[in-house]
Amino acid sequence: MTVFTFQIDPMPALRDAAKARVDRSFNTEAAAMAHQDAAYAAKRDLAARALAGDLSELMLVEAELRGVSVADLASDILTKPETVAAREMRRQTVLAAIRNAATPAELEQVTKIYG
Repeated sequence: MTVFTFQIDPMPALRDAAKARVDRSFNTEAAAMAHQDAAYAAKRDLAARALAGDLSELMLVEAELRGVSVADLASDILTKPETVAAREMRRQTVLAAIRNAATPAELEQVTKIYG
C-alpha cells in the first residue's frame, strides 16, 4: 500500500485573509474620514492658490482666527502630509509586512501590531 503525505503551506491562505482584514479596516477608516479628506484636499488647494496670489475669503478668515499671515497659514497647510496618500502609505506598509511574514506566528504578530 502506498501512503501519500501532503504538506499544505497555510501561509498563502493566511496572508490572503490578513490582507482582506487590512483592506476592510482601511476601507472603514477611509469611509469614516471621507468628509475630512475632502476638506483637507480643498484646504490644500486654497493654500496653493493663496501662495500663487489668489486669496480666498476662507483663507483670510482662518489666518485671522489663528493670528498668522495667509502666507504662513498656506505654507503650514502645504507642509502637512496629504491624508489619503498618508493612509495609503500606512496600508502598503502593513501589506508589505504581511507579504514578508514567513510563519503563521510572524503573521499573527503583524496583525497584532497593525490590526
